[in-house]
Amino acid sequence: MTSAPEAAEPVASAEGAAPVAGARVVAELPAVRPALSPGFLLVDGVHGRPADGADRELLRMYVHLRYPDAAPRVWGALLAELAARSVPYRAKVLSRPWAYPRRDAIVVYLDADLADVVFPLAAAVHRLPGIGADTSVFAQRLLPGLAVAWEPRDTRPGWGGQSFGQHRAAAVAEGVVRYAADRERTDLAREIAASLRGAAADPEEPARNHSSPGLLTATLLTLRSTSFPS
Repeated sequence: MTSAPEAAEPVASAEGAAPVAGARVVAELPAVRPALSPGFLLVDGVHGRPADGADRELLRMYVHLRYPDAAPRVWGALLAELAARSVPYRAKVLSRPWAYPRRDAIVVYLDADLADVVFPLAAAVHRLPGIGADTSVFAQRLLPGLAVAWEPRDTRPGWGGQSFGQHRAAAVAEGVVRYAADRERTDLAREIAASLRGAAADPEEPARNHSSPGLLTATLLTLRSTSFPS
């Protein structure tokens, strides 16, 4: 299924004839999803969005913007790079000027097998005006203001539907509360690590889930050094 900014055309079969039961059809959908993420402008790529499914790993790339006037140029550069690579993606940009600065002012979502795309994306924007220096302590830093993390995969009741930051912060808070309730017989670091493991996260690398692939493999490190020459 593809996305396009124009109004959708009537559904037709692959041959252009009126659809019949059981036939394969192609439908163009608007790229912009105005109500999906309140406070953000969210779009799906012309080649579709990342695949759904409980067994799929989804990578988030975060961009820290210091002020709203920086957003159009950085947003445009990211979308141009994604379009040039013809990959499925979802992306959103903060649309409330008073909410800046934010470390997640722009978020790009990619399938796990496209994780290497984050390096040319970062190369396209890391020198643009308005990029902040900080990144989330839970995310894996690529460059100042640019970080990545894997979508949480916590299947416990009540833990789904949270953003990455909400999920990791809640897991850490759970460990802190457990430590505070019995300081004499518990250790803070151990309790936080146990809570992160219970939340299907990696305590050593909280940007990852237990099941997430390692992002900075030797191949990707080589690609990163090529993208960001010293």
